[in-house]
Amino acid sequence: MQEALKQANQQLGSADAAAQKYGMPPLNTCPDHDTASSPAPGPATPAPAQAWQPRHASPAAVQQVNAAVLNGQIWVAGGLTASTKATASTQTYDPAKNTWSPGPSLPHPVDHAMLVTYRGRLALIGGFLGHGGDPVASDQVLFFDDSAGHWVKGPSLHHARAAGAAAVVGDKIVVVGGRTGTPQKLVPETEVFDGQVWRDGAAIPVPGDHLAAASDRDFLYAVGGREFVPGKNTNAVQRYEPATDRWTRPTTLPEPLSGAGVTIIGGQLFVVSGETTKPAVSAAVRSYDLTDPGATWKKWPSLAQGRHGLAVAAIGTTLYAIDGSVRPGHTASTSTVDALKVPERRTDPAVAWKPRHVASAAVQQMNAAVLNGRIWVAGGLTASTKATASTQSYDPAQDAWVPGPSLPHPVDHAMLVTYRGRLALIGGFLGHGGDPVASDQVLFFDDSIGHWVKGPSLHHARAAGAAAVVGDKIIVVGGRTGTPQKLVAETEVFDGKVWRDGAAIPVPGDHLAATSDRAYLYAVGGRQFVPRTNTNAVQRYEPDTDRWIRLTTLPEPLSGAGVTILAGQLLVVSGETTQPAVSATVRAYDLTDPRAAWKKLPSLAQGRHGLAVAAIGTTVYAVGGSARPGHTASVPTVDALSFS
Repeated sequence: MQEALKQANQQLGSADAAAQKYGMPPLNTCPDHDTASSPAPGPATPAPAQAWQPRHASPAAVQQVNAAVLNGQIWVAGGLTASTKATASTQTYDPAKNTWSPGPSLPHPVDHAMLVTYRGRLALIGGFLGHGGDPVASDQVLFFDDSAGHWVKGPSLHHARAAGAAAVVGDKIVVVGGRTGTPQKLVPETEVFDGQVWRDGAAIPVPGDHLAAASDRDFLYAVGGREFVPGKNTNAVQRYEPATDRWTRPTTLPEPLSGAGVTIIGGQLFVVSGETTKPAVSAAVRSYDLTDPGATWKKWPSLAQGRHGLAVAAIGTTLYAIDGSVRPGHTASTSTVDALKVPERRTDPAVAWKPRHVASAAVQQMNAAVLNGRIWVAGGLTASTKATASTQSYDPAQDAWVPGPSLPHPVDHAMLVTYRGRLALIGGFLGHGGDPVASDQVLFFDDSIGHWVKGPSLHHARAAGAAAVVGDKIIVVGGRTGTPQKLVAETEVFDGKVWRDGAAIPVPGDHLAATSDRAYLYAVGGRQFVPRTNTNAVQRYEPDTDRWIRLTTLPEPLSGAGVTILAGQLLVVSGETTQPAVSATVRAYDLTDPRAAWKKLPSLAQGRHGLAVAAIGTTVYAVGGSARPGHTASVPTVDALSFS
């Protein structure tokens, strides 16, 4: 066994020089093998999918593999062959041509390894090296891209493991679960790779081997698994957030499974086939809507033949199930490839916005935050264009408004978010009249305190900016000072203790809007002091990498719009145009679709700017605002648009 490892390391030695170019530094290992216009209303779910369609069989029958997509092709690497031998072969599938091609061989045979695509390269992680003798799990990490032409060593895992799971979350590889060989031992430690080094994260609550994982950019979802044998399968679905290093349990599988294949399409977590506790091989395919807090598991067409240890991948809205084993255990490897076209997911709004109970007071130039199932607004400009210290909360279940605790002083054009179970009111203009001076204040409130208390001040005083919570951080962007008028370009990030400056926003502006999908902040529109300088910029900030990028622009320049995210869609509600005029238009952009275009949703009955927008469940609420350009005509109007 030691001689085999020595030979494997010698094979890798020639690649060390290439590895240096990636700033990387051996390995270890072997296995348990025994065991456009307003859309018409539509259905809440897609039309039924047709049956799985057979595609060109893979060149070799393998199992205990994973799949990764690189340059539009699906890759599988290593695995156990029909003779239950580990293989060093790799192969690629081109869905457009329905053809397979051999890929560059691995330095040594490996099975039960993890495979992901990271920064344009394949990463093969862990696994059992070779087959036979005492199974020893590996800590190896190999990288491949087309420019290198071969596999090179990367930084080793802290914890050798095989039959684990991995996915890329944001700009990090996350590795979970798995086992060592002899003696058999589960690996509870989570590991996170930032492109240079691995670090340990919070241990997975339910450890297991033969689990599966997928990512929706901000979370890793670990599905099923077992303790060495199928009779000890689990039905756990566990969600890990690298930004906060926290695990949660969003749901459970309908039945305990190991060796399933998983992926995410259109916000839905798909679980394909797997081994049951009987043991037997299931052909069932299910999905869980990650965007719906009240979701239940939904059945899809079953595979013609159940498999476990299979590779599953998605390209566009097509789901691919590749290879695997058709019988319990590590025999009966198959080269079967099936594809299922998942109908485009329709999340349609109602025909029109519905009026709800008007707010207690007419205000504009404020934001909304959701705390304990209620929508809160704080401060703002009243109908008499005076700043107010009042706060109020709306209970959608009762369609009723309740006054909240007053702020220490009147404020308008402030930002409001919910952070760690508390409201946070940030910046704004204190009072109204005379020379406007922006504030650096941060106030916190929660129900247990009963009043507002001061928090750490901003580095840069600002009003008419925007803020959102990304992961476990508050991000503040844009805005302006008072007299002299000056835009604030600096981004600020709060980690719960201190503020730090981040990368400057590429297109600064005041009266912009922001929202978050937990992984990114999206900054929408804005202007330079007056409406005719509006921008149509949509800018995305990622705090983990401190980077801004520009997304698809708005169809028209806007300021003072309201924004939120619902079911993976960025919703932009109303706002002030460059004419100046107030638009009643509502638009949506699908953040899950790289080819998406802006689409129109039902318009508000009356356009507003400086309004507050929030989503609870599948309903979006538009609160207050001004019905005319400028800071007059504040309204108490509240409208709701529900999505099916």
